[in-house]
This record gives sequence, C-alpha cells and structure tokens, in this order.
Amino acid sequence: MIVRSARPRDNFTIISNDVINDQRLSFKARGLLIYLLSKPDAWRTTTAHLASVSPNGIDAVKTGMKELEAVGYIRRVRERHHDGTITTHTIVYDRPMSDVVDCYDDI
Repeated sequence: MIVRSARPRDNFTIISNDVINDQRLSFKARGLLIYLLSKPDAWRTTTAHLASVSPNGIDAVKTGMKELEAVGYIRRVRERHHDGTITTHTIVYDRPMSDVVDCYDDI
C-alpha cells in the first residue's frame, strides 16, 4: 500500500516515470538524477557539494555521475581557457541525451 500526502501548490518537481523506472540506472544514480533535476535550470554544483548534501561520500557521487554519463543523462563538456586552465560544464538531461537535440555544442 502507498499512502500519499496532499500535493503542495509549489516547491515540487515533476519527473517522468521513465527516469524513475530506468532499470539501466542504480537506485543511487536515479536518486542523484532526481536531485539534480529538482534544481533550477541554470543551477551549478560540484561533486564535493553533492557529497556534502548526502550521507554517501564523494566516491559514491562520482560513480553515480559516471553511471548517469554512461547512459546519457549527463554530458560533461570541457573548456580550455587561454591561460591553460580547464573548466568542466555538466549538462543534465531529463531523458538520455541520445533522445534529445543537443543545443549546448557551443559551450
């Protein structure tokens, strides 16, 4: 039996059941993806921050992110600056990127 509480008018996230039921993902990766998708569109984070808001460690976050990347829910784009430093942008998709038209190739 599942008992549901009243639905709030705000402060909630709508996520496709396809994401929640994607059996290619571990429950760890699904939870991480749901957390990421609950954030605003321009929100940025680090693996260290994700580990700080979870009882799991940074290694668990890193393996979850690798799993999401392998299936296509996230994409990492590395940008090399003129001074030689590298910035990594992580793009999060609400379905595997093979199903999405990628509009971030110019990052």
